[in-house]
Amino acid sequence: ALVICDGPPSNTKGGRIGLLPVMNDRFKLSCIILLDDYQRLEEREILKSWCKNFKISYEIKGSSVSDDLPNDILESSNLKQYAVINVELGNHVG
Repeated sequence: ALVICDGPPSNTKGGRIGLLPVMNDRFKLSCIILLDDYQRLEEREILKSWCKNFKISYEIKGSSVSDDLPNDILESSNLKQYAVINVELGNHVG
């Protein structure tokens, strides 16, 4: 399965972070999730949370920048990144 996560807007209660916890048991096989807007701090925090709770691997695509840059530069409109996440569904960590 391929899931493209490009919403809801960041001001929506629960936001994007609930995608994997909610959908994890609904897929029968592993899947790939494209998490858009990885240059934003909130999306980077979502991926960190998913890494702690699920067996996933990922690769960052898009604008080539270092995560060490200040958030205001990472979140500027000129930079665009997304995460390609490989998920082994049904396999919570811990």
